[in-house]
Amino acid sequence: MGDSFLTEGEQGSMLVDQFQDEMNAITDEVMREFGSLTPLQINYKPNAKVWSIAQNIEHLIKVNDSYLPILAELSNKTYKTPFM
Repeated sequence: MGDSFLTEGEQGSMLVDQFQDEMNAITDEVMREFGSLTPLQINYKPNAKVWSIAQNIEHLIKVNDSYLPILAELSNKTYKTPFM
């Protein structure tokens, strides 16, 4: 059955599931790549104009957290599409 036969709520639930699966895969990959670094290594900055690995990860976490309310609404089937 194609996605066109799914209700809006079912499509929303599928998107939430896909997003969560992707986030889990990314988390696993980040842990594999950077999990063994010492605090000194993960916070290293070659100069003031470059972010450390830790700063990059923190930024990604904050951006992803901004999606959580929308994902919760999609999951609860309470999401309303913005006017624009």
